[in-house]
Amino acid sequence: MVAATITYNIIEAIIALSVGIRASSTALIGFGLDSVIEVSSAAAVAWQFTLR
Repeated sequence: MVAATITYNIIEAIIALSVGIRASSTALIGFGLDSVIEVSSAAAVAWQFTLR
């Protein structure tokens, strides 16, 4: 489930950032950056579970 979340958020970040930059939309760029933070968080959780 964590891998699916990471994959979805990576796709979401790429789309939001590329469209946000093209449209000069601060809101979309912020949404894309939020997705990057979510990927980092999910990756940290996945990493913690692999240590146990």
